[in-house]
Amino acid sequence: MVDEPEQSIRVVGPHASPPEDVLDRTRMSADERWDSLLWKSVDGTPILANIYRTRDPAELRRREYHETARRSLEIACGLVDIAHTGDRTELQAIHAHLFAKVYPWAGQLRDVDMSRHGQNFLMPEHLAEFVDGITSSARSIDWAQLDESEFVDNVAKTSMALNWAHPFREGNGRATRLFLDRLISQTRFELDYNLVNPTAWRLAHYDAHPQPDVLPVDYSPLASVIAAMTVQRAGIGIEMNHLGGGDIAVTIESSRENTVGQQIGEAIDAAGLTSPSPAPLLDHTPAATETAARTEHVPEIGD
Repeated sequence: MVDEPEQSIRVVGPHASPPEDVLDRTRMSADERWDSLLWKSVDGTPILANIYRTRDPAELRRREYHETARRSLEIACGLVDIAHTGDRTELQAIHAHLFAKVYPWAGQLRDVDMSRHGQNFLMPEHLAEFVDGITSSARSIDWAQLDESEFVDNVAKTSMALNWAHPFREGNGRATRLFLDRLISQTRFELDYNLVNPTAWRLAHYDAHPQPDVLPVDYSPLASVIAAMTVQRAGIGIEMNHLGGGDIAVTIESSRENTVGQQIGEAIDAAGLTSPSPAPLLDHTPAATETAARTEHVPEIGD
């Protein structure tokens, strides 16, 4: 049995009973809000407070990866009732479904400042308005009429902006990728993430990060990576709306070699839909633990 979190560590969410004044996050200081999202792990380092109530970083990483891999498949295969609105509501709904059983704040915009590798993300008080503006601009694009260069340019700008916003405390990359895939679903092109090294994907976002007082933003490093992973839409989908849970593995397995841009094989294995289930590839495993410092030591952009 996993030990309960230490009493000295502030806990939020359905498994906590903090004092009433702590429940109102608007009355917390910035430091209190940051600390409230963390527990002390078994090795003494901070770990994100989680619904599993585990303080073992390896266990949290494994369980989060398996849970979000399965739920990513559910979204990609149309098994989840998330409206294609192309707005902040859809993005938050995607995040909420991905992390509903992992973090108590799944789907909620972060209310803490964040930076990584010396680069600041958008201040939380501006998140709702900024994401609304970015998604509104993206919805105004006639994606079906774009040629390949226009497609690459618009995807790069949208991805760069959403990454800079970093609307969630964790899981921004996974939620954004699903959001983008749904946004561009009616285009002649799609993104094949198997064509780009995960590190190159993260560093491209890092290199395209807006710099203070530098306009216009140079997102060309990201556009180059987007161009390399842009392919003609194959037109091969996975129809699962009428399938039971027992058919999921068979259906996806039959499509894994023909489905572009989904990383189906790895997701199936990670979700435990095949047996035996190998350990996930480290390059594709998002970090589930972070240091307590607001500036983190690696540019783990595509989380």
